[in-house]
Amino acid sequence: MKINASFFQEGDDPDSPIDISLDEATREQLRQSGADRFKAAISGVRYVGRDTVSNAPRGQYVLKDSLISGKRYQILSYAPGDDGALYAASFAFVERVPPDSIGYHRVRIGHYQATGLGKGSYLPIQFLPVPQLHRQLNTSITAEAARDLSITGEFAGSSYDRNRLSSLDDAEKQGNAFKLSARYNPKDLSIGGSSLGELDLRFSNRFVGRRFAPLDRANEIEFDRKWDLAAGDQADEEIREASMSYRPRESLRIEAGYGRMERGEFFRSERATASFTVSDSSLPRASYELENISSRNSQLDARSLWIRQRADIHSSLQEFHPGIRIEAEERSQSSERNDSLHEGSFRFLEFAPRLALQEIGKVSAMAEVQFRLEDSSATGALQRASQSLNQIYSLQLREWNSLTSHLALNIRHVDFTGEFQSRGNLNSNVMLVRSHTRYAPLQRGVDLDLFYEFASQRSAQLERVFVRVARGIGNYRYRGDVDGNGITDESEFELTRFDGDFIVLFLPGDKLVPVVDLKTGFRARFQPSRIITQASSLLEHVARAVSTETVFRIEEKSTEVDSKRIYMLDLSRFLSDQTTITGARQFAQDLYIFENSPDLSLRLRFSERRGLLRLVSAREQSYARERSLRLRSQLVKEIGNQTEFVNRIDRVTATSQSSRERDLLSNAISSEFSYRPDPEWEVGLGVNVAQVSDRFGGGNTVADINVESIRLAYVLRGAGQLRSELQREEVVVSNHPRNSPRALPFEFTNGRVVGKTFLWQVAFDYRINQFVQVTTSYGGRSEGGRAPVHTARAEARAFF
Repeated sequence: MKINASFFQEGDDPDSPIDISLDEATREQLRQSGADRFKAAISGVRYVGRDTVSNAPRGQYVLKDSLISGKRYQILSYAPGDDGALYAASFAFVERVPPDSIGYHRVRIGHYQATGLGKGSYLPIQFLPVPQLHRQLNTSITAEAARDLSITGEFAGSSYDRNRLSSLDDAEKQGNAFKLSARYNPKDLSIGGSSLGELDLRFSNRFVGRRFAPLDRANEIEFDRKWDLAAGDQADEEIREASMSYRPRESLRIEAGYGRMERGEFFRSERATASFTVSDSSLPRASYELENISSRNSQLDARSLWIRQRADIHSSLQEFHPGIRIEAEERSQSSERNDSLHEGSFRFLEFAPRLALQEIGKVSAMAEVQFRLEDSSATGALQRASQSLNQIYSLQLREWNSLTSHLALNIRHVDFTGEFQSRGNLNSNVMLVRSHTRYAPLQRGVDLDLFYEFASQRSAQLERVFVRVARGIGNYRYRGDVDGNGITDESEFELTRFDGDFIVLFLPGDKLVPVVDLKTGFRARFQPSRIITQASSLLEHVARAVSTETVFRIEEKSTEVDSKRIYMLDLSRFLSDQTTITGARQFAQDLYIFENSPDLSLRLRFSERRGLLRLVSAREQSYARERSLRLRSQLVKEIGNQTEFVNRIDRVTATSQSSRERDLLSNAISSEFSYRPDPEWEVGLGVNVAQVSDRFGGGNTVADINVESIRLAYVLRGAGQLRSELQREEVVVSNHPRNSPRALPFEFTNGRVVGKTFLWQVAFDYRINQFVQVTTSYGGRSEGGRAPVHTARAEARAFF
């Protein structure tokens, strides 16, 4: 017998809400809201009126009255600059818009559009932070009742207080769930001395109360599809399942199952499955699966019958492996009162023959053709919606004379009927190509790598979105509503070295357009020392000392109509202001001298990158170039040095004013000495001097930067490490116009403030044993003469 028990708890501090200070009125509202999330919300609409000087409207939205079904509603209309734009609004995402509320969808940051009653995913409200407390207790008992028979019982109880400040719904916070299962699995079933094979019988009964709240997902990913479950109110849920698997011999398996789900008084679903698999080596391998799901939902006045079938057969004829797959589904949804099919009903049939060629010498290949017919509901019945042809090809060469290559090609063509084209569906031709070739002869003295990937698909313009994270984890901070328009604009976020609480994500917009997406690259690395193992002449000695690496990469996502221009690499159509959504072209060349020598090595680098990013709100072009020289040397056994000189250009321009715009030219030299008197101790001394010019808009603001640092590390062999570092930074800015409305970009000084800054840090890692590890750290900083900021952290980890 095995007994397991676990307890979990997570909760919010009701006295320390995030991003808001709760006054007594707000706390009273939270106390009266209970578990209703919409009651714990305030209006996101604010009247901002007109500018006192220009009398221009300060808002972005016009508030209009509208009658819908005889009831008056107020609707926000995005119209910045309109004489009636006297309102600003903040919107919150909701999983479901109430049927008596006007919902909105997001067009882009700050721009939301009304979609109608009960529709959309956003509301003009602001949710108040509601402190919650969640506890869960899990127990399980497994017993071997008899030979080959096991019984398991599981119980879970939860307490989920959705609002710790309110006692209105405390009676609803307790919930429970249990599961009883049994398994009979004789590996060698026999009667009268005759072996009948292997049998596996399973039965389970699971109950989940409507108030039970798991800490994490408790159902499998395909749970809703498995039971044809539609959205509905929460209710007690009970599932009974029984299954049988019988294997009379090793090459044959037969399976069957039945299950029933009941959710409250409104939902019933019955599910029956059957399958068999034949895998005899002398016969073609065959499998067949059947699934039948019948469900009724009285709450939605809906019934459904869903039948899924899949058959697969393949065989081996020496190196050839032919096969065929047939898959079919039919789902009929209607009301309880009539047989007219609802939207969501569909039927498809897919027929897919294939042929694989395995390992003829070093070559393997595969080809598959998929024919698919799809029907969908129209005027209460199923009608032909589309037909498609999908071709899949692959070819692979493995390690032949130092050459490895893989090619995959997927071509899909879809034709919609006239009825479904009128609904907005478009015929499509999609092509996906992926190729990767590597050639590394002469003991990898020559290493060539070529990559090519092309896809035609539907995509959208990107939008830069800022997401809040824990303080200190992000690299952006919010400066506040600088322009007073009530909208969190992109220009109000700025990069920061410390204490950032936002990160940036690039999310696609709502409107999809046909695009072509290309990624290709080439890398060439030459190492003569791998080819010339012993040098006998001056020329061979020189050749062994030199190695190079060249990288060229192109990325382009474009709305170019003539896709041939893209996949045939017509570079004149790349990085286009009219068609490119995202694109980049990069070239890098490294030259090494004595690359692998620990005593002395030199690297010369040239890299150049051009990019274009078309966002929903603006278009950004970028250019970066680096020319650098790096020297590594081991002066004596205990002392090493790395010195580097970097000349860099960093340029970004945008079609709308942005804090990211810049035109930087910098020259920097850095040198670091490391001293290791013995293996346990290491001392490092570093200095960095740089001059950066910001030439954007015809200016010439200059920053002179110098950084000095000292670090010390001590290693406790096999146990841990003690590290400390002290760093001094000084930034002097000149030629910056006074009263300039433009803030200097973050990259100008990499976030360093003007003046002198001191940074210090001490960290200690110690492993008590192989299961317990302790980490402590302390850091401080004083930027530009400001008061010091101290940060300390301690962490203990135990591994079981």
